[in-house]
Amino acid sequence: MHDSEFAWLGGSAIALWGFTDELSDDGAHGYDGTGGDFPLRTTIEGNLFREIGIWEKQSSAVFQAKAARTTIRKNVAFNLARAAINFNDGFGGGDLVSENVLFNTCRESSDHGPINSWDRQPFLTTVRTGAPSTQMEWRTVTQNLVVANYGGSKEVDNDDGSLFYHNTRNVMLFGWGQKFKCGAIESVSNLKLWIDVGAKQGSFGAGCLLEQAAYHPNRWHNDTIVYLAHGADDFDYRSCWGAPYDRTRVTDNTLYVADAKTEVVIAGGDCPGPKQSYTLDEFQALGMEPGSRRVTAIPPVATLVGWAEGVLGSFTD
Repeated sequence: MHDSEFAWLGGSAIALWGFTDELSDDGAHGYDGTGGDFPLRTTIEGNLFREIGIWEKQSSAVFQAKAARTTIRKNVAFNLARAAINFNDGFGGGDLVSENVLFNTCRESSDHGPINSWDRQPFLTTVRTGAPSTQMEWRTVTQNLVVANYGGSKEVDNDDGSLFYHNTRNVMLFGWGQKFKCGAIESVSNLKLWIDVGAKQGSFGAGCLLEQAAYHPNRWHNDTIVYLAHGADDFDYRSCWGAPYDRTRVTDNTLYVADAKTEVVIAGGDCPGPKQSYTLDEFQALGMEPGSRRVTAIPPVATLVGWAEGVLGSFTD
C-alpha cells in the first residue's frame, strides 16, 4: 500500500491480520503460526493518514496482528483517536518502522503512545531462523519524527510484555521519550527534546526488567535528552534498574538541563545502599551509569534543529 490518503475513517485505516491453527483439536494450537497463513513482507509507504478513529477509539493508522516483516515507511499520520501505529503482538517480528512523521495522536485517550505495542500471547513461527520458535525477530524503529502531544505522551510505548525492540536514531518531542517495560527493549542514539516527565511518573523505570533479566535485559545508551525545565524542578531522569544493570545497561547518555541548580535524579526502583534517590554525580560515584553526563545549559533552537536533521539523515533531504 503506497501513496494513498486515508481520512475521516470510523476505525483503523490499514489492518494486517493473519491466521494461526485455531481449528484443530478444538483450538488447542491457536498459538501455532508455522503454517505461514499470514501477511509477510508487506510495505506501507508514502501514505497520509488523518482524522482516523471517528467511531472506533481503539484504532490506528496501521494496526498489525499475526503478521511479520512489515515495512512502515515515509508515512504521515495525525489527528487520531489512539495510536498511529499499533503492534498487537510479537508474532514473527522483523518489522521496520522508519522515516514516519507522527503527531496529534491519542486525542481521545491517554496512557498510550504514537507508536504502541503489546505482546500478551506467545506465537510459534519460523520467521526468525526458519525453525519454529516463540521468540520474534527484532523490530527496528528508526529515523522517525514523533511528537508526544495530546494523550500520546510515550512516543514509543513498548507495553505489556513487548520484547525485542531496537529504537534508534529517532527524534522525539515532549512527553516521556521512551517507555521501558519487560526487557529486550533498546533505546540507542535517539534525540529526545523537551522531555517533561521522569521517574516520578515511572516513565523511565525498568518495568518488569528484574523478573526478565536473565532472559534479555533492556539497554539504554548514547541518547541525547533535553529536559523541559519547570522552574527549579530537578530532572527525574529514571529509576534504579538494580545491579548489575545500572553499571552495564544504562551508559553514555547526555542530559541537558537549564542550569547548574537543576540536578539529574535517579530515584526509586532497586537502588543500591540505603538511599532511594541519587543525583547523577552521586550515582556515578558508586560506579553506576558510566559515561553519562549532565550539561547545564539548554542549546539554542537552531542547534537542536541541526541535531534533528543529523539524526534523521536522508529523511530531511
